[in-house]
Amino acid sequence: MGDWYTGTFAAAEPSYAPMRCCLCGDVVAKPTASRMCHLCISKNVNLSQEVATHCTILQCGTCKKFFHDRWLNCEMESRELLSICLKKVKGLDAMKIINASFVFTEHHSKQLKVKICVQKEVDNSFVVEQTFVIDFAIRSSQCDYCKRMYTPHTWKAMVQIRQKTKDKRHILMLEQVIIKHNAHENVSSILSRRNGFDLHFQSKTCAQKFADFISDKIVSQVKNSKKLITQDSVNNKWDYKYTLQVTLIPICADDLVFLPPKVASMNGGVSPFMLCVNLTTTISLIDPFTLRTLEVSGDKYWKNPFSSREFSSPNAAHQIVPVFTKFNLCNFIILNVEKDRESKNTHPYYELVDVEIMAVNSSTVIYTKSHLGKALAVGDTFSGYDIRRINMNGLAEEETDITNKIPFDVILVRKVKNKRAFKTNWVLKRIVQTKGGESDDEIEEDELLDFKEELMNKKELQRNVDFYQNPKMQVSKDGSAEGGELDVLASQLKELSLQDTNYF
Repeated sequence: MGDWYTGTFAAAEPSYAPMRCCLCGDVVAKPTASRMCHLCISKNVNLSQEVATHCTILQCGTCKKFFHDRWLNCEMESRELLSICLKKVKGLDAMKIINASFVFTEHHSKQLKVKICVQKEVDNSFVVEQTFVIDFAIRSSQCDYCKRMYTPHTWKAMVQIRQKTKDKRHILMLEQVIIKHNAHENVSSILSRRNGFDLHFQSKTCAQKFADFISDKIVSQVKNSKKLITQDSVNNKWDYKYTLQVTLIPICADDLVFLPPKVASMNGGVSPFMLCVNLTTTISLIDPFTLRTLEVSGDKYWKNPFSSREFSSPNAAHQIVPVFTKFNLCNFIILNVEKDRESKNTHPYYELVDVEIMAVNSSTVIYTKSHLGKALAVGDTFSGYDIRRINMNGLAEEETDITNKIPFDVILVRKVKNKRAFKTNWVLKRIVQTKGGESDDEIEEDELLDFKEELMNKKELQRNVDFYQNPKMQVSKDGSAEGGELDVLASQLKELSLQDTNYF
């Protein structure tokens, strides 16, 4: 017999008799189950009936996060929010999404509209493509993080920032640095306290990370402690609350500090009286009579601390007498300025000069040297410290003899500017929103204005600050401020949100 049965045969395609569309009457070569042609199918099939066109999406009323499996921080009309919206629609998993975009809605309407283009195979491999709009209603809720924030005593770790000074400039500057780098994003609550503020965290890791951030920005000392809350001896479980105390050095810029003989000799025999000119990760000191500078690191400072404040132990080896701060400044009028030609020390920002000055409330002429030669001018008024008023009680005799060796009686610090009401097109935010009780130490309005004025004069401080548009002042399109001074370009200003109510 032949092997005809071993060959391959192509499957014969079934043949159908042509039919006419039940709607338009056109001839359909390949019959469909709906008895309609492709054109009529595309016109009569509604894919929006197979999906939910009205959905609900949850948003936290405090932090404005959206929820899908977990709370996510998404901006309005962003790709992340669009992804959350599409995952909320039931029935889309059976369709192919071609395109999706937001339709404009008012932000206060609590509604979102998404225009979506989809494809689906409906009849005999015929693909239908349609576009429709899905409505989303935003329902306010509260995320777990905000629930803990508004519930007292739910924090796991706390960071206490303290600076025992009357001057609050560094506390204000530290707040601006925290806002600039968004270092407080994991903070549950912030409470204002005397000489600083407290920050509550939900984990010890976040608190330790924040304390390390502060230590990287300013000379400080961190001490850890913990308190046992509950314990389960059967299951070997303990619950602790952790406290990290960050102590800032009690020194501010323009403070006059006194180095005892032991500390001065350890730093190369510098002058016992030094003026603090800058304070970051190191302490920058300068001798205003010789232009000799000294950089003190944090580790070096805490081994032998010196300060512009009193210490409890009067006869300690590293005891520093209470010297002068900005609250002890006196005003002097510049009578004559002559360049000191005998000085061999040079500095890029300072110049040593001989100065004749006179106190504002006195007619006695005083001769002194100053490091502010590049800023001094005859007739100007400068503030400075009168060393003759220093109280050296409580120190050893060899230490009190040092005051007699100071060659001049007055140290000039900075120029006095006329106090006047000024307006700016920018404001600064504060992170301290709530008050902690009777022990709160609220910063006065004059100190806030002094800090803003210092920020305007020192350009090097502005790189660590975010400026926000003043809501009480309108700036025209050409960049001119109405009724005030324009200090920052309008393009560099950020906008305050509705939740930002604490600013100055």
